Amino acid sequence: MFWKKLWNFLKLIWGKITNRKTSNKKNTLLDTTVLNLFGLDLKVSREIPADTPYELTVVVPRAELRASKHCNYREIILSSITIAHSPRFPTEAGPKKPSSKPLTA
Repeated sequence: MFWKKLWNFLKLIWGKITNRKTSNKKNTLLDTTVLNLFGLDLKVSREIPADTPYELTVVVPRAELRASKHCNYREIILSSITIAHSPRFPTEAGPKKPSSKPLTA
C-alpha cells in the first residue's frame, strides 16, 4: 500500500513537471487556462508578443449539478461558458482621472 501511494505521488509530480509551459522566445507572454467542470475539459494556451497587452477572460455564469440518491438521477447544467482572449486597447478619450470630489448621497 505504501509503495502504491508513493508511486502515485511520483507520477503526479512528474506530470506537473512535464506539463509546465515556458517560452524560450524573448518578449513574449504565455497565457494558459484549464477548465475542468463536470467532465467538460477546456484548455486555451496562447503565446503572443509582449508589446500589445492582452487579457484572457473565463466566464462561467452558471454551473449546476443536481443529483438524487434515491432514483439515480443526475443532471448537469452548464450555461454560456465563455473564454475570450483579446487585446486591450486604450479608450478613445484616454484614461480617466479619478475625481477629487467625494460622492455625496
